[in-house]
Amino acid sequence: MEVSRMQRSAQRALLALSLALAPALSTAALAVDPPVRYDFTALSSIESGGEQFAGSFSVVSSGGFITSNTTFDVGDLLSCTVTVTPAAPASCRSQEFLFGISDDLTTISFGVSTDANPGTGIYYYFPANAFSTPGLHSSTLLGTYQAGTLLVTVVPEPAAALSMTMGLAVLGLYARRRRAHQAEAKGKT
Repeated sequence: MEVSRMQRSAQRALLALSLALAPALSTAALAVDPPVRYDFTALSSIESGGEQFAGSFSVVSSGGFITSNTTFDVGDLLSCTVTVTPAAPASCRSQEFLFGISDDLTTISFGVSTDANPGTGIYYYFPANAFSTPGLHSSTLLGTYQAGTLLVTVVPEPAAALSMTMGLAVLGLYARRRRAHQAEAKGKT
């Protein structure tokens, strides 16, 4: 008798939890375009106005993968750093993701600004599918003279992460109660 009451209680708890999470689960299931994070690193650049550049920036595209020419203003970036050789004051400008410069390549224009180069965009070329394929991509043109990497990651939706965490917690509680009940039942026999 005690076993069936505990099972009914667990079933009711699972039903209540599933009803409570149903809106979040359906919203997560309908989210076709989860946010995507892009982390770009400029390892080296060809000389421009007597200067060479390196640096990085990170940005999140809230509308999913970037599929058309897109510009991110400095205020939209999560982070951005620039170093210049020879040493000079430098800052970030808008960063651009470009299509159509070449049929089989996508391009990042790494926007930097110095006194000698007040509005420079240094082009780094990636495979055509790099902006829409999660993983680490390396620039493909100009070799070590102008090398860069792009890390593309899909950011999990908070509702999906919360639903999964709560579901695992409920399963853990259910397993714990079941083991405790089994141990209690063994002690009675």
